Amino acid sequence: NAPSWDDAFNRIELKEGDVPPFKRADNKHSDVDASDRPTDFYYDRYVFLMKIFYDNNYDEAKIAAKCPYLIQDVLFNTILSKAEDTLADIAVLIGKPSKEFRSRAEKTRAAILKKMWNAEDAAFYDYDLFSDEVIKERIGGAMAGIYGVTLPRNDMKNFLTVLDSEEAMGRLGNQTGFPLPTMLTNEETYMPNNYWRGPVWININYMVIEGLLSYGTEEALETAQYLFRKTLDLVQIGGFFEYFSALDASPHGGGDFSWTASLVIDMICDPDKHERLTAANVASNGSEVVYFSGITISVLVGGLTVAVIRKRTRGGQGGQRVSSSDAAESM
Repeated sequence: NAPSWDDAFNRIELKEGDVPPFKRADNKHSDVDASDRPTDFYYDRYVFLMKIFYDNNYDEAKIAAKCPYLIQDVLFNTILSKAEDTLADIAVLIGKPSKEFRSRAEKTRAAILKKMWNAEDAAFYDYDLFSDEVIKERIGGAMAGIYGVTLPRNDMKNFLTVLDSEEAMGRLGNQTGFPLPTMLTNEETYMPNNYWRGPVWININYMVIEGLLSYGTEEALETAQYLFRKTLDLVQIGGFFEYFSALDASPHGGGDFSWTASLVIDMICDPDKHERLTAANVASNGSEVVYFSGITISVLVGGLTVAVIRKRTRGGQGGQRVSSSDAAESM
């Protein structure tokens, strides 16, 4: 339900019989506030689109010819380019050809930079194929474009100015807030607790951090370190939830959310990444322990990791201690 897709959804006029019967499960849980989720207006259209895909046997050419909703999304295409690179890396490891994967990755990156990057606004924008126009909505998810694309030096400097701004809860702005909201806080469509219309998602923060680390400049590294610290603060305050308010870190959506937990652990347990993000000196015995409320991670010599995870309840209150053998299940 990102605001950048509102116009595309609004032009879908549904007739009786267009939407097959369905029951929503996402807003029926007692611990999930229904106001935090997309409305039935959106879900009717989600199901309508799914029916188009099903009726056309998931044939992309047929879907493109009949579907009224055709969005080229920065985030999806960024992830696609990284996936192709990963497939190329795997191919090399197992002695298989990698050229095709690498070529597709480069082609996707070039298209993102050419079609979705706006140097004047220092922003990535989604593209509406149906209306053949750029969707000029500054959404946090699109900032993950740097996860897959290398910007020219001056463009990157301008991009960091936006990322570090008060509207993005950045390090040079309102430091009582928490980056990175999925909608900049000065936009009219910003809603602090509603799904992809404002809250912070750990997976977006993770991809932006990864992108910043790949640049290697001091300013990009400082921004990555700040975003990393604030990401840990979110989990410390709220626990492993689906998404969080950028204003006060209050947790929203589902609890014990696996990708929130796994991405936080990845940032802590990757020794090279963690050292760059914390600028910490590893102890002389080669062991480093990172503490923040609810989690203890010990990174040992040889890359062996041991994790002791305490489950947390909504609101950040301490909970039951879980042994390392049970950690994966608890998340």
